[in-house]
Amino acid sequence: MNQLLSKAYILGLRAMGERRRITLAVFLLAAVSLSMSVWLGATATATHVPGGHLAAVGPVNAQTHFAEWYEDSNGLQLKLCINDAFLCINDPVDPGNALSVESGFGAEAFWWAADAHMPVGTGGSALLVLAVEAAYANDDPEANAQMSFGRIRVRASGLVPGASYRVIHPYGEKDYVAEAGAVSIRDTIDIGCLGVIPGAVACDWNLARLSNVGPFLVWDPAVAPEAPPGAIGNPAVEHKVIGSPFGTNHFRIEGLNAGGPGVNFAQTDLFLVQGKLFDNPPTAVNDAVNIPVGSTARPIDVLANDSDRDGNTITVSAVTQPASGAVAIEAGAGRVIFTPGAAGSQTFNYTASSTMPGNPT
Repeated sequence: MNQLLSKAYILGLRAMGERRRITLAVFLLAAVSLSMSVWLGATATATHVPGGHLAAVGPVNAQTHFAEWYEDSNGLQLKLCINDAFLCINDPVDPGNALSVESGFGAEAFWWAADAHMPVGTGGSALLVLAVEAAYANDDPEANAQMSFGRIRVRASGLVPGASYRVIHPYGEKDYVAEAGAVSIRDTIDIGCLGVIPGAVACDWNLARLSNVGPFLVWDPAVAPEAPPGAIGNPAVEHKVIGSPFGTNHFRIEGLNAGGPGVNFAQTDLFLVQGKLFDNPPTAVNDAVNIPVGSTARPIDVLANDSDRDGNTITVSAVTQPASGAVAIEAGAGRVIFTPGAAGSQTFNYTASSTMPGNPT
């Protein structure tokens, strides 16, 4: 389905080490299986304030067998981030697994991810993980076992046991009572097609859109350095971000000694972000030109009525030849030169390409 209008709110509580998976059937125009994995290591004491959602999902890629892209409410489309050792963090290819070799990664990869970490409490630390993730039902790459989900994970240690804390992040906020032990807060919410049965129930890629992840956080363009070309960030470089639907482009914990003795908050606005832009192919429109009898070479601006969704520069990268006459690309002009042969109607094809390679129309 293109529209997912139902919302489901589930509160799951767990003791340390226990995993609870909740499957909810949502009935709209057809039955939709929505899987939510909820892990909590501290008692949630207040209603979660949810964030946004993703707007759309692309078709399945024939090579990876996962959705081509996810799009947020700002129209930003991100492709599955693989095949880039510097800008993508994904499990490496398993050379002994044919599907892994074909898809270009191992057990998991990400369309998008943003992590933040900071010191908290007394010698403790806090971690925020936000992601739209690709994985497999049984961990190892397996045909017809693909899954996608949005993830919000909060981990913290070194807080005061029994004290109340509020966690604020770009997609919402939530209250907790810190647990005793090594981990004070442990909370993971995954929403998407997690209940895949290999070979029987295929992933509905739309279900990841029901998570509270969205719009995508991206590097703040007003803060140097700029994101690498074709990417929205670098997962190895901490950077300020924009994109929160609430304007809370930070990770903050409020409560007793959260920032150390006598300091009741801790906060960071630096994130490690990964995500690569999906380069849509340009849209080419047919052209028709009348050329007087006796004309010689004639320039034709075939790109004048073509467009590119991403705003990339379009060029003519190839042409075919008509039955009579000749066509050549005019270097640097975005035009072709047609030299007529015999009188009558002639047809040729051209290829329009955007500035990012590999997406011709």
